[in-house]
This record gives sequence, C-alpha cells and structure tokens, in this order.
Amino acid sequence: MKNTLLQIAMVLSSVGLFAQNYSNGLFLMNEGNFGTTNGDISFLDYDSNILYEDVFQTENPAEEGFDVLQDFKIVDGDAFFLTKGASNEKLVIADANTFILSATIDLSGAGPQSVTMISESKAYVSCTNEPTLRILDLSGDSISGSVSSSVGSFSAQDYIHINNAMAYIFMGDKLGVIDTDLDSAYNEIFLPDAEIACSGMLLLNDKLFVLTNSGWSGNESRLFRIDIETASVEANIDLSTLGKARLLQSDGEDLFFMIANEVYKMNNLDDIAPSGSFATSSYSDNWDLAYGKSFYVDAAMQEIYIGSAEGYITDGTYEIRDLIDGTSISTQNPSGGIGISQFLISGGVVDVKEINDLNVSIYPQPASDFIMLLFTENQPRELSLLNSSGLKVKVTNSSDKKVRLNLSDLAAGVYVLRIESNKGFYNKKILVY
Repeated sequence: MKNTLLQIAMVLSSVGLFAQNYSNGLFLMNEGNFGTTNGDISFLDYDSNILYEDVFQTENPAEEGFDVLQDFKIVDGDAFFLTKGASNEKLVIADANTFILSATIDLSGAGPQSVTMISESKAYVSCTNEPTLRILDLSGDSISGSVSSSVGSFSAQDYIHINNAMAYIFMGDKLGVIDTDLDSAYNEIFLPDAEIACSGMLLLNDKLFVLTNSGWSGNESRLFRIDIETASVEANIDLSTLGKARLLQSDGEDLFFMIANEVYKMNNLDDIAPSGSFATSSYSDNWDLAYGKSFYVDAAMQEIYIGSAEGYITDGTYEIRDLIDGTSISTQNPSGGIGISQFLISGGVVDVKEINDLNVSIYPQPASDFIMLLFTENQPRELSLLNSSGLKVKVTNSSDKKVRLNLSDLAAGVYVLRIESNKGFYNKKILVY
C-alpha cells in the first residue's frame, strides 16, 4: 500500500513558439501498483485533443514502466521521475519535451519519497527508510552525500519548500531550516500543537504556510502562518472543527485546501477557520478520496483540478472547477493507467516572469461582443481562443499594440485566450456572456 497523501503539482514549462511533442498539454501521472511496472505518464495534447498513453515507455521502448511512480517534476527542460517500488527505487531523468531517457540514479534501499530541485546541478531526495535527505549530483548523475543536521533527525516527510538559499522541511513538531549552500540544517521553527503529518507547505507574500493533520487516524488539522524573516509563528489556526484538512494550495492571494470532498477557501491574512466550504467535489467522500485524492489550484487558468485515484484498481478520473465561483466545468475519465495522482501542465501556461514580460492589458471582463488587448510594443503574435475542450475556435495574427477581438459569434461560456509570441505562451480565462 502506498503511504502518502497525493497531490496535484503544476509545473510550468516555457517553450518556443509553435513547440511540438510534449510541450503543450496536460500530463497525468499514473502512479501504478506496488510490485508491477504499470506506472507511467499520459499526455493530453491540447492542440489535437488526443490522449497519448504510456509516454515514457513509448519513447523508450527498451525501458519498463515504473514500479510505483512516487513523484514527477519538470524543471528547466528536464523531466524527473522518482520511483519507489518493490525493487525499483531510482530517479530517472529525461528530456521534458521528447521524454527520451538521459540518466538514471540508483536509490535502492532508500525508500525515496519526493525530489526537490535545489539548483541545476543539485537535488534533495527525502527517504522513508532512513532519517536523512540524500544529495544528488545532477551533473554527475550520482549521490554525493546527505544533508547534515544539528536540529534532529529528518522524518520521511516530502514537504520541502525552497526560498532563496534556504529550504524548510517538516519534522513533526517543527520545521528544519536548511542552508542549501552548505547542505546543513542549522535552525528550527517550533510549531505548537502541530499534528503528526504535513499536507502542504507554500510561500506567499513572504510568509510560509504549513498545513498539518493527524495522518491516517483522527480528524485534527492545523494551519500555521510563519514569518520567515523572524522565524516565528504568526498564526496557529485550528481547523479540526471542519475536519482533516489536506492538500494546501494558493492562487497568489487566497489559500485553498480540501476536507473530505469539500474545497475550502480563506484569505492568507485570516486568523480563523473559514465558516463554510467554497465548492463541493462530485466525487463521494470514500476511502480512496481520503487516500488518493489530488488537488491543484491553477491561478493562470483560473481553474481547480480535483482527481481521484479510484482506489488504484482502475483508471483514475478528474474534474475541473472554476476558481472564481467553484462551479463545475468538466469531468474527464481518461484511460491508460492505474490511478491519477498528479497533474502537470506543460507549455500552455507560463510562469509569472513571462506573463509580466508580455505586458498586456485585457478588457472588458466579462465580455459580450469583443475584448481589447493593449500591448506595450509591436511584435508578431498569434491570438487564439480555446473552448472548454481545449480546441481553438478563433485565431488571429497581429503585430499591433492594440488589438480588438470579435466575440459576437461565440456562444456564452468560458474560453481561454492564448497569446503566443517568441516570448512563449500566455493563457487567460475569458468569460463570454
């Protein structure tokens, strides 16, 4: 049996104009079953709306699938697969656009739990079979040592947050603070009344938020807001009256988490638990939701993704909800893999730096007959509108600073405006009424 709560992680990958292969779509991580090799990645291509199954095995026919695909990340053009099975513990590295295998690092006996990129040449791997963090030399594709600690032993938690040259790892009743230049945990931040498990950690407005819960038993949970400058707890919010909170996410202003099949929302400055839920998932609150539920908030697309691993006995399913009002947009039932335990979007969404670089203003919103786009410079761009199935329903090419897009021929609904230039992609949700 697997021993982790599952999460949705969105990895934002910048690619060039009209990039092909696996550069523009939705990755679905199929974790697979223990003792088998049916873990792999599926890819839903946004341009063709075709689902490609078993991507890694397809591109690397000499390789087997993964025995419990534990973690999957894409960083700086590389895809990282962390597998933890009966006899298949390793980190596999491949090209993020082609998925062609480039390197393998053996982690036998460690029980690898999660991988965190520290730099282009270094990563940390948390392990369940040993109280340490392994240091991986990515330039030499080898293990170079372990992170030292003067503040106690590391647990097998897989929540490490990076901020500048520091990493923060959950250690039960405290956070360990790691100097990533020295690979040493030198300080600690105590979490009063913290529960035994961590189910989310994120940095927002120079504050570190840590969600803890009671693990496999009980319904207790607490949310901590920490000032990282003073290394002190600003808020200790008891969420136990609501239930066991899991899977902390943010849209850059508000915090989101799930309790059973309910989505909760609260402002990052709130010091009390929310009074009610924001949205209700269509998935019933059963054991596989408590055990294999995935959750991700995509601020760029203004959408919420909720997935179920379906007990790891059949194909997983997922639903998409509107981030503004929580209403359901669609439910998907892809085939081709056991259990969906992560989602990653590639290409179609870019990071904050690239969005700012485009310097575009869009109004009005919501819109009825048209929208105006104001750019700060003349540059060739393709402007397209995608419907809820990801298909292009309108395409315009323009180099002008001011562009008017006609919407009068479109049915009311939610669309995605995609701007493509030599700076990459930019997606924004557009509501047409």
